[in-house]
Amino acid sequence: MREQCVAAQIGVDATGRLVLTLVGPSIADQLIGLTTGRGLVFEDDSLTTVVTSLLTSTDFDPGSIDTATITARRFDGRTKWDALQATAQAVDCSIREDILPATPLIDMGVFGTSTDIT
Repeated sequence: MREQCVAAQIGVDATGRLVLTLVGPSIADQLIGLTTGRGLVFEDDSLTTVVTSLLTSTDFDPGSIDTATITARRFDGRTKWDALQATAQAVDCSIREDILPATPLIDMGVFGTSTDIT
C-alpha cells in the first residue's frame, strides 16, 4: 500500500525552473520486509536484469537504470533493499525512488551534475 505524502511544495530554483518537493515516509520500506529467498545468483547479467529480478513481487518497477554488467553476485536471504544497495555499490551507482508514477519506480545510476571537485 502506498503512503500519502505528508507535504508537497512547488517552488522555483535559482535558474527559474519549477521544483516539486515531496516530504513524507519512504515507500521503499516495503523492500526491507521482503527477502530474495535462497540461491539467487547473477553472473554476467545486465544491471537492468538484476534490478528487474530484485523488484519481482513488489509494487515497484525498474525505472532509469544505467548500463553495467554484474560479473558475479549471490544473494541468499538478504532483504530486497539490501540486495539493491549491494548491487548499486558494486557498480558505483546510487538508488533513487520515483514515487510520482502510478507504479513507483526504482532508478539506479549516476545522478546529478558533476561539480569537478576531487
